Amino acid sequence: MTQTTHADALESAPGPGGPRRGQRRSESPLRRLARALAPVPWVAPATVLILFVVIWPVVAMFQTSGQSFDAMGFNHGSAGWKNFDRLFDEQVLVVC
Repeated sequence: MTQTTHADALESAPGPGGPRRGQRRSESPLRRLARALAPVPWVAPATVLILFVVIWPVVAMFQTSGQSFDAMGFNHGSAGWKNFDRLFDEQVLVVC
């Protein structure tokens, strides 16, 4: 035999004018969009920070690695893939 508490009775009973348990009222598309966009103010600053602190330096470093510099640090234009060819031809980097 099970006992029904007052809290159990309140949970199973429908509220005044409210949906029953397991049923939802249909939301308007505008309200659904507002709920979907609610986390944006919290996620956007973190995304911007990651883009500017992590991604942008990686892209800039990759662009710089394709440039030809002399011993004084002057840029002489694009080196194409020559820098990478020279890097991967190094015997110190050969694993096998």
